[in-house]
This record gives sequence, structure tokens and C-alpha cells, in this order.
Amino acid sequence: MQDNTEPATALGFGIRYIAGLFDGDGCIFLNRAMPTEKTIARGEVSPKYQLMCSLANIYKPVVLKFQAKFGGLVVPRNAQNTRQRTAWYWAVTARRSVNFLEKISPYLFIKKEQAKIALDYHRTCIRDVYIGGKGGNPPLSIDEIAMRERYFLMLQMAKRREWPVI
Repeated sequence: MQDNTEPATALGFGIRYIAGLFDGDGCIFLNRAMPTEKTIARGEVSPKYQLMCSLANIYKPVVLKFQAKFGGLVVPRNAQNTRQRTAWYWAVTARRSVNFLEKISPYLFIKKEQAKIALDYHRTCIRDVYIGGKGGNPPLSIDEIAMRERYFLMLQMAKRREWPVI
């Protein structure tokens, strides 16, 4: 049965199909990078948190369609032994992650709570202005770091949630 709420895309996938693939094979996470001696020397003393979405699949055309529709990067993840196959890894960060999650979140089931946390994180914690230049943005306040860390932990806990038997 054709879904009349969304036209077929030029890529051959509708947004519901994309959401279903991502629900099973995707990942939503906040990458946390703590300051190093090198970054501290440059004046970057705050940890950095970056929202990321990724998908891994052994069928490269699927991953390339995600990249064509949502941008991002595609790289191979080589097999670790002869019983494994090379997987293809797609990832988007920051605003592209937000754009991606806003489009697919109404159709998520498994990752719906994670998507909500990630989108709340972006609305609550991300500054609208990037100062740029040497050192990037000014350091985060203690309150900003605490809030970002709470979202980091909430997202980790949502991943560990037990699912009831249906």
C-alpha cells in the first residue's frame, strides 16, 4: 500500500522507511571530548559536546542514500576477521543531526526517546553564535557544563532502557 502522506523520493526511500532503518541500525549520541594539554594551551578549557547520528550497514547503497539525502560522511569500517564483512558507516553531526532527527522522529519507535533527548539538548544547550578564530567559543560556564553532562547521561541511560515483551 502506498503511503499518501509523503511522495516517493528520488532516492526511492520514503522518510518512514529511512526512520525504520535508522531505528534498527542507527545510533544517536553526544560525543564528549575532554580538554587535553594541547587544547588547554590554546585556551579551550571546557569539554566539548557534539550531537551525532550514525548508521552502519553492509549494503553500501543504503548508506550512500542517507548521505545523499542528509549530507554527512560515509566511511568503510573494515572487517575484523574473515567471518565479518566490511560495513559502511554514515555520520552527521551538529545541525545536520538535528535536521535529520526532526524529519524522522515522528516515525521512530525504538529511538524515539533518544531523539527527543537529543533535540531537547540542541534547543537547550547550543549557542546560536559561533565566535570562531583561535580558541573558538568562550569557555562554558559551570552551569552549562553541568546541563550538557546531564543530557549526555540521559542519552546514555535511554540507550540502556529495557523493552517490555510485546
